[in-house]
Amino acid sequence: MASEQPPQLLLHYLEHSRSQRILWLLEELEVPYTIKIYRRDSQGTPPPELSLVHPTGKLPVLEDGSLILAESGAIVGTLAAANIMPSPISRL
Repeated sequence: MASEQPPQLLLHYLEHSRSQRILWLLEELEVPYTIKIYRRDSQGTPPPELSLVHPTGKLPVLEDGSLILAESGAIVGTLAAANIMPSPISRL
């Protein structure tokens, strides 16, 4: 039986935003991911299509299959729990 690959994470990244901390953490944890980059216009306004990614139109957003995480703090916490923190069983 062939082993299945875990779903690849998709990072929706807005330049000059808190998306950078998520990119940094994914790299440090060596977690495989793909990235979709959104660029601001000449006035620094984010593109309108961000509202298609998340209702608030703010990034970062991290997709993991059907799970969509927004807010950099929530994403950092989730990545840390999944990749850094020991499981409750191992702490016994």
